[in-house]
Amino acid sequence: MRKAIIICVLAAALSACGSVDDSSDSKASRIDSIAAGSAVNAPVASVVVDDGSEDQYERDVQTYYSSLGEQFEVELSRYSNDAQVMINYIEHGGGFLPEMNGSHRFIIRTEEEFEYVKQRYGLPPIDTEFYTGGCEGEFIECGFDEFDYVIEYDEHSTGGYDLRPAALVVDTDKLEFVFTSDSKVPGDTEMVTEAFTGDIYIAALPKGTLMNDSYEGWEYIDLTNSEMPVDGVTGSNVPIETQLKIQTDTDKYMTEGELIATIEDGSGEVMRQTEVYKLDDDWCYVNFNCKTSSWGSSEWERNIVVSGRVHTIDAVIKAAQDFGSDGYVIYPSDKDTHTLDAFIEKWS
Repeated sequence: MRKAIIICVLAAALSACGSVDDSSDSKASRIDSIAAGSAVNAPVASVVVDDGSEDQYERDVQTYYSSLGEQFEVELSRYSNDAQVMINYIEHGGGFLPEMNGSHRFIIRTEEEFEYVKQRYGLPPIDTEFYTGGCEGEFIECGFDEFDYVIEYDEHSTGGYDLRPAALVVDTDKLEFVFTSDSKVPGDTEMVTEAFTGDIYIAALPKGTLMNDSYEGWEYIDLTNSEMPVDGVTGSNVPIETQLKIQTDTDKYMTEGELIATIEDGSGEVMRQTEVYKLDDDWCYVNFNCKTSSWGSSEWERNIVVSGRVHTIDAVIKAAQDFGSDGYVIYPSDKDTHTLDAFIEKWS
């Protein structure tokens, strides 16, 4: 995820990537301010208070530049005087992560927590070298002896979004990424695709930067009762023994059974598959989450979610329906698609 080094003339003009007015008091509203467009420069705004009413306040919106020279705005009036705008050590990646099952925000303090989150939630490889910014910048290793990490996964539809993090605002009780001024979100009436993707925002913060241990909306990792997921088995919040059994049973179904069909559904870069096997007089199924190895790639990565051995084809169909793969059927003997009803009629 290393970014291109910006042109030296631009870097010099940006005064080492700091704020235009050298203020570092506070924040910018997350996606809401991007969606609001020109409204971000309105002189006043309102906020809902505890009793449900709205309180108006005078806006203080300041312009900053990221370590790569990208402009962004921070609404300082929405943060405390202790808030800091952290510009360096920001990374951005993308891709749908079905194991996340929605958006998540993590605070990571050790290498063990980092490895757990990567394996548990199927994160792609994350480069721990971050660019320091400017024409004379360099990539430095941000190890957990000296840095904490915050990682946000933001799930959304594939259309209309272009979000690029420029900084992280750290306040006494808030922790939020701020985006470049030309970032975009779709409007309320804009048509978007129904397929889902995601953005991954990462920041490395020097130890001691975070102001408390309980930021609302952020997840902390407790490894006391956690086990690393078994390779190939994902989306599991079950004991390690159960994960191992899923892997062992699946190996048996796939090596000793006869592949009858694949039931699948999905769109774009993400699919759900249920492979159906016949083993002795039983039916076996294996549910897979599938995604392309990269955007537009013809290569697919598959991860086992769960598998089972049942006595009837109806039980197999139910497993596919519960999993959400019940779209159409493909037989190993041909690549044409067939209806689920035809499959049921064939084997009932």
